[in-house]
Amino acid sequence: DLKSEAEASHELTTSEMLVNMSSCSLEEYYPAIAIATLMRIIRDPTLSQHHTMVVQAVTFIFKSLGIKCVPYISQVMPSFLNVIRTADVNFREFLFQQLALLIAIVKQHIRNYLDDIFQLIKEFWTINSPIQSTLILLVEHIAVALGAEFKIFLPQLMPQILRVLTHDTSKDRTVTMKLLVALQKFGSNLDEYLHLVLPPIVKLFDATDCPVAVCRVAMETIDQLSDTLDFTDFASRIIHPLVRSLDQCPELRNTAMETLCALVLQLGRKYKIFVPLVSKVVTRHRITCTRYELLTTKILTESTIAAEEDFLLTRHKLTRSKIRDAALNPTETTTIKRMHTSVLNLQKAWTATRRVSKDDWLEWLRRLSIDFLKESPSPALRSCWALAQTYSQLPRDLFNVAFVSCWAELTDALQQELIRTLEQALMVPDLPEITQTILNLAEFMDHCDKGPLPLDPQLLGERAMHCRAYAKALHYKEEEFHKARTSQVLESLISINNKLQQKEAAAGLVEYVMSHQDEHLKVQERWYEKLHNWEKALQSYKDRLAENPHDIELVLGQMRCMEALGDWGQLHSTASGHWTELTDAGRERMSRMAAAASWGLAQWDSMERYVSCIPRDTTDGAFYRAVLAVHREQYATAQQLIDSARDLLDTELTAMAGESYQRAYGAMVSVQMLAELEEVVQYKLVPERQPTIRSMWWDRLQGCQRVVEDWQRIIQVHTLVVSPQEDMFTWLKYASLCRKASRLMLSHKTLVMLLGVDPSLTPNDPLPTNHPQVTFAYTKHLWMAGQKEKAYGQLHEFVQTYLTQPVKQLPALSDDGKNLEMRRRLLARCYLKLGQWQESLQGINEHSIPAVLQYYAAATDHDPNWYKAWHAWAYMNFETVLFYKHQQQQLGDAPRTGLPSTQYISQFTVPAVEGFFRSIALSHGSSLQDTLRLLTLWFDYGQWPEVYDAIVEGIRTIEIDTWLQVIPQLIARIDTPRTLVSRLIHHLLMDIGKHHPQALVYPLTVASKSASVPRRNAANKILKSMCEHSPALVQQAVMVSDELIRVA
Repeated sequence: DLKSEAEASHELTTSEMLVNMSSCSLEEYYPAIAIATLMRIIRDPTLSQHHTMVVQAVTFIFKSLGIKCVPYISQVMPSFLNVIRTADVNFREFLFQQLALLIAIVKQHIRNYLDDIFQLIKEFWTINSPIQSTLILLVEHIAVALGAEFKIFLPQLMPQILRVLTHDTSKDRTVTMKLLVALQKFGSNLDEYLHLVLPPIVKLFDATDCPVAVCRVAMETIDQLSDTLDFTDFASRIIHPLVRSLDQCPELRNTAMETLCALVLQLGRKYKIFVPLVSKVVTRHRITCTRYELLTTKILTESTIAAEEDFLLTRHKLTRSKIRDAALNPTETTTIKRMHTSVLNLQKAWTATRRVSKDDWLEWLRRLSIDFLKESPSPALRSCWALAQTYSQLPRDLFNVAFVSCWAELTDALQQELIRTLEQALMVPDLPEITQTILNLAEFMDHCDKGPLPLDPQLLGERAMHCRAYAKALHYKEEEFHKARTSQVLESLISINNKLQQKEAAAGLVEYVMSHQDEHLKVQERWYEKLHNWEKALQSYKDRLAENPHDIELVLGQMRCMEALGDWGQLHSTASGHWTELTDAGRERMSRMAAAASWGLAQWDSMERYVSCIPRDTTDGAFYRAVLAVHREQYATAQQLIDSARDLLDTELTAMAGESYQRAYGAMVSVQMLAELEEVVQYKLVPERQPTIRSMWWDRLQGCQRVVEDWQRIIQVHTLVVSPQEDMFTWLKYASLCRKASRLMLSHKTLVMLLGVDPSLTPNDPLPTNHPQVTFAYTKHLWMAGQKEKAYGQLHEFVQTYLTQPVKQLPALSDDGKNLEMRRRLLARCYLKLGQWQESLQGINEHSIPAVLQYYAAATDHDPNWYKAWHAWAYMNFETVLFYKHQQQQLGDAPRTGLPSTQYISQFTVPAVEGFFRSIALSHGSSLQDTLRLLTLWFDYGQWPEVYDAIVEGIRTIEIDTWLQVIPQLIARIDTPRTLVSRLIHHLLMDIGKHHPQALVYPLTVASKSASVPRRNAANKILKSMCEHSPALVQQAVMVSDELIRVA
């Protein structure tokens, strides 16, 4: 769990971590952010060339923090151990060395990761492994760090230790020497393993077998270990080889005598029996050792060792152990050190001389971010400086943090100077990288206790809008709005909210202006445009143009609205009317919309005239020229233009995608149009691919957002090769989209184009039925446009004529099963709409109910597998049951008209139940609403035999899982007095219990403790049936329940 939390924290940005660590000081925040960033690098195998420097930096941070590094262990260790496992051999050795250093710093706090570390040690400590010495050093550090806790890990290392002591083949047995030095640190932990470790160590006393240096270390090891281990049982096994060594090897005599002294000290009088043996060799070789003579004399004369010598001996031991510990324990620090910041170097970095071109500025930013790290007073950030010079992403990631750490070190005058430089950098055009960096820094400083940054918010707001960082722009513009409510600020806010898809906020601003007309604020036409309220904007522009017919801004605004409304005829005539009186600059602004109108009307000559005025080096210029080239069948030219349009789109797309997919969506639509323009060329050149391409276009459209303008732009490209009549399905979907978005003019225009006539010119004639799908869509359009009676009448008439019409042609149609199927589906949809519209027009009453039900029944007949039809049919029956039930309650015992009391139950409840079961079976997704309505009917009318039979039948047709979401409702009714209802509930619960016992067991256990006897009996009955297949589950649930009651 700890690990997963740590992993999650790795992915936070610097700002998110700052907010999360708001309770900590900045001094603690710097190492946290540095370590998180470094760990992100080490987890990325593609950055392996930087891993060495990352590890050095982490070790440096831990050293500088001392014991304060403990909170960061969980961040570092999992990734560190993972990299050790996957690294190459040379790097692995370096990692193990660094791990040893880290353990020396954190000491016993490493214990959570020891299992993993020993796993690694066992894995890589193999015979003749080149990293044996490093692993031994690591084990030595762990032994010192853990002290007595180390004993539990010894069994895992014993095989390796014994293997080295007996079979070491390294040059001059250096590995053995390293291991012996490590064993000296193990101390009393070796207690239980002496019988294993001593014999091979003693064997090493023999200089004929191994190098003298190894013999000497082996003797010193016994000497050191005699401080903490009891050698009584092994005295003769140690002393005999020592005497042999004294006899044969002059260089080792001093060490051997020292070791003997240590043994004499430990054995005391038990050493007596060895004195003759040793003195024989000592006198033979005239060896002198005053300490040994002193100790043996004491033993032989049986006097106790005198107090002063005793003191000398213990002091000898103490100094020895002190030297040993000091070698391994670095000094502990409890405060985080600060380093000196050279303000002059920083000043040099930000006042770099030449900053003219784009590259000069980018180099300035790179140098500045590296120098902030280099001069940071925080050791953690400074440790990243070396790596920052080779890995360019690191200084970018740490820019905000490094800036804050240095900012506090600057005097007021220098801070002012730095702010002026940053403002200068913000003003550089077309450098989104630098603008984004400074905007992020300003936001970071707002959250930080050293902030905020004294940059001009108005400037920040303008630059944020310019580089499309709309969320930041919104923040600064809202601040401006609170200070001064000018038209410009309001327009910016409307625009930004619109870009952020916050339509309500944008509309709210327009409302605000309308209610504050007196404060010199006036609703601008452009604001309606930004709200995509094109009809209103167009009307406003027309009103203004009546006063001022030659204002080019108003003309362009009017044209933008016409383009959005797809009114190509009007747009074309407006463009033609004003074209001659415009300057070149005006023509350039108008040309794109004029070209779109000509394209929409397929007037290629005028399109060519307009396109020639769109600048070549813009995305639109390249795109429209490509469209013309495709039309003229100049495919090579078209491809070059498409490529150039892509290049021009690239910068916009990159900047937007960096923020979010939602922001980049507009540019993505343009990219899709370019791809589809290439496919148009293929469509023309390779006829056999045409069906595939059309199917692909349809699938792509399904993935687009339901935005009218985007669909319009995309299907406009398709019209180059496919007419709307050939691609009717797409255009119908587009018309439906316009209708749902309340763009009724556009919906009407599209449907008129597909029908071939405008029915609104002859409102009393029946609709043309040559394209039945379009006719149906047109009736839906009429309904949306408020002509509800007319829509209902026309659809009714259409269904009558369309139903009788194909009878004559049925033989022809029956050959084509697909056509027949489509006709049935369309009729089902027509009947459903007729039912819904009749219900909407007449409400639910005794006259409308039969007609509405008849329509819904017809819909289920024509398309028996359509969820919506069954749902509508069931729901209408359900509403009818409720209608009659309420009617009876109101009448009470008064003489009744209409249906007898029981008749409505059999007439409507049974179909409602059957319909709900059918719609539940057909629904894709949650059917909770239908299931709850079904339960209402079941509990109210389940005691009627015909309803009971319908429910029994229906339960068999649906998945048992459907009932899981209504278990509380079923259990609430287990004690109902109605026999048929309760019998069915019990049967169903027993079935659920077989498939999902865990879902039932707890609520049933609670019910079995109820005060109501029938409820208790019913619950126990079902639990008993569950005991047959899940006895352990029921028994454990009952026990938990009893215990909870007991402790309560």
